[in-house]
This record gives sequence, structure tokens and C-alpha cells, in this order.
Amino acid sequence: MHMRIFPRKIQLLFAGLLLVGSMANLVPMMAQAQSVSQTTIKREMTQALEARKSDFTLSVGSVSYHQLGVLFQNVLNSHDYLGNVIAQYGFSYLPGTLTIQVSYRENAAQYRAVVRRVGQLLATQILKKGMDAFQKEKAIHDYIITHVVYDTSLQDYTAYDALFLHQATCQGFALLTYEMLKQAGITNRIVVGTANNSFSTGSHAWNEVLLAGHWYQLDTTWDDPVPFQKNRLLYAYFNLTNAQMQADHSWQQTAYPMATTNYIATLMHASKRQDRAILQAPGLQAETPAYTFSNLTDLQRAFDQWQKNLPMTVQFRMKTQDLAQLQMLNIRGSIRYSYQTDPRDPRYSIIVLTEK
Repeated sequence: MHMRIFPRKIQLLFAGLLLVGSMANLVPMMAQAQSVSQTTIKREMTQALEARKSDFTLSVGSVSYHQLGVLFQNVLNSHDYLGNVIAQYGFSYLPGTLTIQVSYRENAAQYRAVVRRVGQLLATQILKKGMDAFQKEKAIHDYIITHVVYDTSLQDYTAYDALFLHQATCQGFALLTYEMLKQAGITNRIVVGTANNSFSTGSHAWNEVLLAGHWYQLDTTWDDPVPFQKNRLLYAYFNLTNAQMQADHSWQQTAYPMATTNYIATLMHASKRQDRAILQAPGLQAETPAYTFSNLTDLQRAFDQWQKNLPMTVQFRMKTQDLAQLQMLNIRGSIRYSYQTDPRDPRYSIIVLTEK
């Protein structure tokens, strides 16, 4: 069973404080307000937030307090990384001016360090010459899974924490994934919603990635084993469709691109040998017909071949209703196995079988 502890709810909204003068002063101030375009206001908001300013005042002309709140939320919604490093914010408003107070989980110096370190890692450790988007994404996924531990204390929320402390909550995983994919030239989004681990539902963040014209759901947090196992790579939440992801994740789907393409089928029919080879990764290989079993005879035949290559660790699929057949395998030596429901097809379970 894949377990996950959820962080506290992601706080993107704090409060708006409407501070106005007396009615005697209100009319002259409104009369003096200059015309300022909403485009200008959004640009200045974005620039101040990107500079990680904690307190800044904007000239807003006659734009209403309500509309200013909408503009600010639009800025956060259109800048995924920025929107997910803001802990809270507040407004102080007088007709013609708006002062915004912001607290950040990751400051400007830390973000610059993230950008530099991500660039270094991509160039020297993660990416190789000639990789296409499919290969780059897998390499980034694998690096994050093997180098970042899920923060069960729920204190570390940022890409900076993930990179330099090597631990983070889902927010940090999603932010680091976002930045690495972005610098690798891969368009992606940070999705904010909830997820259910069979025991509870809590706030959660993950990514959506654009590969060869198609969108896929990617959750590096839920592919990271808990407790951490450095050399174990999972792909249960690697490039799912919306229909597959919504089995245990919930989000406002209309706010994000639709993911409807079957990733396994795409790679099985890919024109590039290197892309088809991605399916040789153990967690993805289990999704292919050669590693999907419907009867004990075929499974025993495959198992006899696997045991010729010891030490043995193998992943495969079978119908959940047939799991009892594992007890009937003719086994030489001692093995252990674990299993979880396959998010790509809940009729099946993914079994990880290891020689003891």
C-alpha cells in the first residue's frame, strides 16, 4: 500500500482589508484618480511579486477594490511557480492606490539559487545530448524520486528545500518538477487540488506536462516511496490521463488542459527506439502485455525465466481478483512481494516481487 501524509492546506489567499477615508474625503480622492489600465496593474503586480517584494504600493486609478482582487488572483493563476511560493497576502486600499503585503515561502535569493542549481544539474547529471521531451521528462522524474525525501514533518514547502535540504512536501516536489521541466524546454503546469490515500483526503499539488502535443498528469510526490528507498523507482503516477488520475486525485479540471492520451500506448507505437525503450523501466514494463498475466501457467513460465537471473526483482501486473494465485507459484528459494492497485487500470494490481 502506498502511503502518503498530506501537508496542511496550501494557503494562497489571506485577507483583503478595505481601508477608506471618511465620506468627506472620498469624493475628492476619486475625482483625482488617474486612469490606469488593468494590463499595467497586472504587469506591476507581477514584477513586484517576481522580485519577492513584501510590501509595495501601486497606482490603480479608478479600478475597483473587487476588480483588483480579481486581477491579483489572475496573476497567481497565470504564474504557477509564483503562485505556489506565496504563503499569504493582504491588501490595504484607498481609492487610487493599493498596498499589498506578501509573505513568501521562498525568497528571491533562494529562487535564484534554485534556477542556478537546476541549470547545473540538467547540464551535468540529468540530461544527455540528443534526448527528446519523453526522455528528458523521465530523467527528471527519476532524479527527483531518487534525491528528494517526502517531508513527513510538513515544514519544507519549496523547490529550494527539495534541492538543498533534499526533502519537501508535495508543494516542493511540484515546484522542483516544474522548474526542471521548464528549463529543459518542456511546458508544464502545477495543479492544485486534493488527493485521497484510502485513509484521508488532504490538499495536494502535482504537475501536468505537455509531451509531443499531448498533456499528461505527473505526480512525483506519489511516485516517491515512503519510507524513502533510494534505488526504488515508481511510475504509478507517471503520465496518467485525467480519467486515471481522478480515481484518487480531485481538482478543478476545467482550469487545466485535458489529459486524455494513453501514455503506454503512445510509447509502444513511438517511431523512436529510444522512446519505446522507456517502457523497459521496471515500473512501466509492468504495464506492457508481456508483463501482464491472466493465468497461473503463463505467470509460472515467466517466473521460471526470471529466477535464472538472480538476485531478482521484477514488477508485473495481474487482475486483482487473481492475486491469490501468487501463493500457488512453484518457487525455488525465498521471495517477498508487495502490490498496489494500478492507477492506469484499477482492475489490475502492480506486484513487486523480490528475492529475499
